[in-house]
Amino acid sequence: MKKKILLLLLLGCFSSSFIVAQTKTISGKITDEEGITLPGASVEVKGIAKGTVTDFDGLYSIDVNPNDVLVFSYLGYETQKVEVGNQDTIDIQLILSKESLDEVVVTAFGIKKQKAAIGVATQNIKSEKLNEGGQTDISNALKGKVSGVKITSASSDPGASSGIVIRGATSLTQSNQALIIVDGVPINNESIFIDDLDGGFDAGRGIDDLNPEDIESVNIIKGLSAAAIYGNRAANGAVIITTKKGKSGKVTVDVSSQYIATDVLRVPRYQSDFGQGWDGQSGGVYLQENGSWGARFNGQTRVWGSVVENSQQIKPFLFQDDQLENFFETGSTWINNVAISGGQKGTTGRISFSNRTIDGIYPEDIDENIRNTANMSFTSDQKWIKFSGSATYVDTKGSSVPTGQGLTTYNNIQQIPNDLDITSFSDLNNQFNSLGNYFTPFGVTNPYWSLQNAGSTLDQQRIFGSFETVLKLYLKVMF
Repeated sequence: MKKKILLLLLLGCFSSSFIVAQTKTISGKITDEEGITLPGASVEVKGIAKGTVTDFDGLYSIDVNPNDVLVFSYLGYETQKVEVGNQDTIDIQLILSKESLDEVVVTAFGIKKQKAAIGVATQNIKSEKLNEGGQTDISNALKGKVSGVKITSASSDPGASSGIVIRGATSLTQSNQALIIVDGVPINNESIFIDDLDGGFDAGRGIDDLNPEDIESVNIIKGLSAAAIYGNRAANGAVIITTKKGKSGKVTVDVSSQYIATDVLRVPRYQSDFGQGWDGQSGGVYLQENGSWGARFNGQTRVWGSVVENSQQIKPFLFQDDQLENFFETGSTWINNVAISGGQKGTTGRISFSNRTIDGIYPEDIDENIRNTANMSFTSDQKWIKFSGSATYVDTKGSSVPTGQGLTTYNNIQQIPNDLDITSFSDLNNQFNSLGNYFTPFGVTNPYWSLQNAGSTLDQQRIFGSFETVLKLYLKVMF
């Protein structure tokens, strides 16, 4: 009997020592796909209430058994499960969750929150969706992609402004434009517009200074809820833009080039039975008329225009086909982008340059808009502190067609009789085409002269950006 009791005691001691020997400490580091550590990531033992969280270096340690399964999780990332087995060190690289990305939105000062948690109506557009169709600016890139948002262009001129109104106009006297936020900083989005009876010029808005290829995402916060975050300026809603940042790993170089051709869709069709003059009368004093209701066309050669030094021009009295089409040119847009990004664990950067050159449909290269954009961003995430920042420099030069009384180019070409070739007025060295010898004195001007001498120009430089410093306060939590 004593031998049996002694044997049981020995077996019990051996069993206890065996169980104790099975428990071991597992340690490791948790990072994201870019190698950046994830502080506060959860490490749990599956099936039991035991776990820990990573410190600010993404490190953890936990006592487990070889047959345990560890569950690694972090907000916005895919959960991973790993069997302990014979491992002593388990390093985990968590992958962003696509479903979570759709649910996470950027609110004030770059703060990311779950979409359901902010309690306001929002809509998020990623870079890939934004750049579909190769738009020249962000405003036009958003068209048709966001419900409840109306985007209207002031004109078709190169570089003209576009307005962004969320959920309709709310005021008859004040601006209805949404507030524009870039990397947590509001920017001036007022239209650069000269409104004058003798000439006007639309040089665009602040949002047009951004290169769509530099945008990571655009988040729309609708309604008065945006005012709770950004104040009264966001009473009409907010457009929150997050620019692209560098990623750790190999240095990558992205180069793209795009060309867009633009033509006039349609022009007015003129009657082709009667030529210069009024009331069926042509010739004589009617040679200075700007109407096209004179005598019926007969194909005979006749004089036309002003008398200059006892000389006058001659031509057949015939209808000019496609004279408006011949006046306009094929417009062109070139967009060239180059971006370099990369870095190592904890420190990343990105720099990009973009050139957008738009040449409109008017001749003489008068309606141009040239935008050069340089963008830089960096992030340095150290143990106790994190630095990040971005800056954008924009140089914009442009010119526009003349507007105003007697100078509006389209008005000038419409008042040229239908038997006069518009392109014949393009040679300003021809004495018959000078300002004083133009064929009519009735309040209009040679359109080619006004294009070269009466347009508006733009020369603007702008810089904006943000810089952020985060001091980390560490509190280790065990559960």
